[in-house]
Amino acid sequence: MGKCYPTVSEEYQKAVEKCKRKLRGLIAEKHCAPLMLRLAWHSAGTFDVTTKTGGPFGTIRHPDELAHGANNGLDIAVRLLEPLKEQFPNLSYADFYQLAGVVAVEVTGGPEVPFHPGRPIFAVGSFGGLMVSFLSEDHNFELIVNATSLVEFDYFVGHSGGDWPNVLETMDLNNGDISDLYCYRLKLLFRVGLWWDAKGAIQMKKSLLFVGISLQIAMIVLINLAFIQDKSDPPPEGRLPDATKGSDHLRDVFGHMGLSDKDIVALSGGHTLGRCHKERSGFEGPWTPNPLVFDNSYFKELLSGEKEGLIQLPSDKTLLEDPVFRPLVEKYAADEDAFFADYAEAHLKLSELGLDKIYELCEDGNVVGPYLRVSGFCGIVSKLPYM
Repeated sequence: MGKCYPTVSEEYQKAVEKCKRKLRGLIAEKHCAPLMLRLAWHSAGTFDVTTKTGGPFGTIRHPDELAHGANNGLDIAVRLLEPLKEQFPNLSYADFYQLAGVVAVEVTGGPEVPFHPGRPIFAVGSFGGLMVSFLSEDHNFELIVNATSLVEFDYFVGHSGGDWPNVLETMDLNNGDISDLYCYRLKLLFRVGLWWDAKGAIQMKKSLLFVGISLQIAMIVLINLAFIQDKSDPPPEGRLPDATKGSDHLRDVFGHMGLSDKDIVALSGGHTLGRCHKERSGFEGPWTPNPLVFDNSYFKELLSGEKEGLIQLPSDKTLLEDPVFRPLVEKYAADEDAFFADYAEAHLKLSELGLDKIYELCEDGNVVGPYLRVSGFCGIVSKLPYM
């Protein structure tokens, strides 16, 4: 099963690119790359793989989460970014904060970390759900939509051969050029109160297509529609690493995120940027001589021992004491390219924690684009809705 990313609108993508340029300027002017990287990391690092809660969904801007002990000082980052965010009201905070972290690494000389916009919130029922079913006895194509607000999205359907018949007035059917599939573009617009009582649960069930060919399948495909909007509930406190603890603690914390030993060491290399502040963490000082340069000096300094003016936290030293962590420290100290490659991979994982639901819609080997293939049916989510 391969990853497939949401296709945001052209307008949204342009906003991302413009925002990225402005973030470069802001971070360079304010010398705040370490702060922005920490904001992105702490925003994402609350994810719990078991409960599927927390993660990089923009909640860190809320006072309750900013008040967590591990987030001391991140209110400064939120305040610095807010005037820029106001210029891009259509961007989700989830995307915005993770983009800031990616740019922070880039402008300080670090690796290019891939960024995929469109961090959605999935909801089954109250926000939306799409169910497609082919019924072999009468070959009806039915659509059931649940929504509580304006929803506009593009959806493709296709099959391996034959012609589509007429379509009802609720759909705008246009030819779609999708490889050798007989696919068509379906643009649907549902407005609250148009067909139903907006105060209650919104449901529409109507036979939309009558397929005039013999489909030897009978199945139900469930696709949860995604909205680019930000979660409002912060995760519980205590999910981020404690700098005073050792390797068992690190594995426990990162394991709850679904990250590996290699990810732990690679992400620790992010301490090449920035410094500790006693009033925030109880520790004081930078990890490296050049705390505004992203390189592999964190690992070199770690191996060379403690030095006056530089800091090594207990959680740093445990990387040398652990038999699995230490070889990675030595590898990254000797080979910056290897560190950059593994860091970019780990940072990408971190920034996309909790997005597995959307990735599950995809398969390796599809002809073009993000497809869903189930028992011969091909459904292609071309553009996920956003608000």
